[in-house]
Amino acid sequence: MNILLVYFSGAGNTRLYSEMIARGINERGHRCDLLDIEKIVDAKLLWRNFPVVPAYILEAEKRVPLGLSINEIIRAYENDPAKDQQMLDLNKKIVNFNNYIANFDLIGFGSPIYFFEPAAVFSSFIKSIPGQNRKKAFTYGTHMEGPVDFGLKIKSELELRGFDVIGHVDDYIAHTELMPLFGKSIATGEILKKYLNYRLPSINKKINKFLDSLNIKSGSDFKALSKSETMPAGNVMKYIGKVVEAGLYATMNHSFGNRFIADKCSKCGLCSKKCPMGLIEVGNDGYPVRKSHCMYCLRCLCICPQEAVSYTPLYDGKARFKGF
Repeated sequence: MNILLVYFSGAGNTRLYSEMIARGINERGHRCDLLDIEKIVDAKLLWRNFPVVPAYILEAEKRVPLGLSINEIIRAYENDPAKDQQMLDLNKKIVNFNNYIANFDLIGFGSPIYFFEPAAVFSSFIKSIPGQNRKKAFTYGTHMEGPVDFGLKIKSELELRGFDVIGHVDDYIAHTELMPLFGKSIATGEILKKYLNYRLPSINKKINKFLDSLNIKSGSDFKALSKSETMPAGNVMKYIGKVVEAGLYATMNHSFGNRFIADKCSKCGLCSKKCPMGLIEVGNDGYPVRKSHCMYCLRCLCICPQEAVSYTPLYDGKARFKGF
């Protein structure tokens, strides 16, 4: 079988999980390719042309106003004189992607899970895909607080594009969201390596069980693929999810914000260049500016070489996830 994994990764966890799934598939004698959506499209333009606004961003706007609403940014782009040409260029890349996936028997779609939602730019990517004729797909995600009904949400998005979703798997890798609450020693390469080595057997076991459930085995072909149904979250899980969600919303006042530490900032512009939603601008003085809430992938927080991106004083001088 020829299998393609299409993913977005904010800080690196979903990329690693994609590689682990691909390794499991390859070890069973099948071809598995990886495709990071940011390698083929400009995520910023993708999101602005096919905007998706998760509920937690709207909740963050209520609790911690930053100046502009996400919908104001979307409306402003509608009047951008460059929009039409950008849309033409984007459509060409989407058509190329659509032609490319015709070479594969099965497509895996992977995203980080933010507040039980797919990453906004990944939902935008799915929204942009031309209609399919029951192309087989599965979904996967990486999370901290648990998936709850993420599997159902991303499945619904893909089914609207005509995909036949036959299964879902998710797991946690590193708790990127929690690291800024702890001392820097917790984010050292050696500690993360030990942690990953501890988690690997469990992650691989779950991946292999999932691949077995889809009948992706040595010698099997795409006609033998079976459906490992993504079960709806039960009432207990939905209740737990709402409780956890309420707790996460309550922390927004402490962990969501627009803090850049000027005396640390080297004005390199990396946070602006790498923001998937294009919501960090460089001001006339060379310092970054973010006037609205984003999907909080934490990339800017993690990649800033000077640790000048902080969101909140609570994060100052604390650990940053730099990958494994």
